Parts: sequence; C-alpha cells; structure tokens
Amino acid sequence: MMKNGFTFDSQHCSEFGVVMRSVNRMLLPRLQPRQVKIPGRHGRYDLGDHKYENRLLALDCFVQRQGLPKLRQLARELAHWLSVKARLVFDDEPDKYYLGRLYEQVDFKNILGSGFFSLVFEVEPFAHGESLTVSKTVTTADKIELNYLGTAPAATTITITNTGENTINGFTLTYGRLNDGSN
Repeated sequence: MMKNGFTFDSQHCSEFGVVMRSVNRMLLPRLQPRQVKIPGRHGRYDLGDHKYENRLLALDCFVQRQGLPKLRQLARELAHWLSVKARLVFDDEPDKYYLGRLYEQVDFKNILGSGFFSLVFEVEPFAHGESLTVSKTVTTADKIELNYLGTAPAATTITITNTGENTINGFTLTYGRLNDGSN
C-alpha cells in the first residue's frame, strides 16, 4: 500500500504522526522574465535564456494528539524538524527529491485536539534524481554512449581513468544534445 506523505531531512512525516492531506505541485515554476521594451514596437522583446524561479510546494497537513500539552510539545518538535534546508521526497515519487526549505511562518491550528497546518516549501526549480554512474572497460576503439534521461539541464561529470600501462593516443570526447525530439 502506498503511503500518502513525505520525507524531509531523512525523516518521514508519519514518524511525527503527520498526515498529508493535499499537495500542490505546480507543473512549472515561474520563468524569470528577460525582456526589453523597444520604443515603437508592440509588446516586449523576449531575450530568451529561459531560467526559472524557485518552485513553491504547498502541503496541507494535520496531526491527531490527545491533550493540549502533547500537541504543543509535538508542535515544537515539528518546528525543529522543519527548520533546515534539506531534501524533500514525496511517497508517490520516491526516486526524485526537491532541495529546499520553509521560509514562511507556519500557523498551527488546534481544533478539538488535532493540529492543522500548511507547509509551503520553497525548493529549487526542478526535482533531482540520484546520480548515475556508468563504468566500462575499453580495450579497443569503442564508442560509449551516455544517455541522460532527465527533463531539465543537469551538470555532468565524466571521469576517464587509464588503468593500463600504455599511453592513450587519439582520444576524442564528443558531447552534445540529442536532436531526435526526445529531449
């Protein structure tokens, strides 16, 4: 059975008795406008270079506790847990994470012994995946293809190590974006 919650800073919300009721995961974050107004021209000219603002992820949550003193203690524990910048992972996407923190105040409402609160995480524009490591031993002239399956630009590190005794000559490294419409 799939849980309906999230993990933040390596702790799942269920460890605190928190139930996530809903989440707003916007399709795209706001684009940073790079435009210039040209006199005598309608509208603005778009300079391109599409860069995005941080993404806001809104979660509505509640927790049930008996007695006001226990609820207040839990509220302090939640405040401590949520007061750092960390990885945010949703149960329905366990292979992706967002990196961010809470910047806005979090109101904690006590209604009949249950605590209700909304969390608005400000996270980097795109979800991250775990690093991919490809290791291959090459003994002859060989072509190695590394395919990035993400949907946003990502930093890439390629490390080549000569473990043999001979010098490698005529080595060529070619990189580029696939132009087959897949990404």
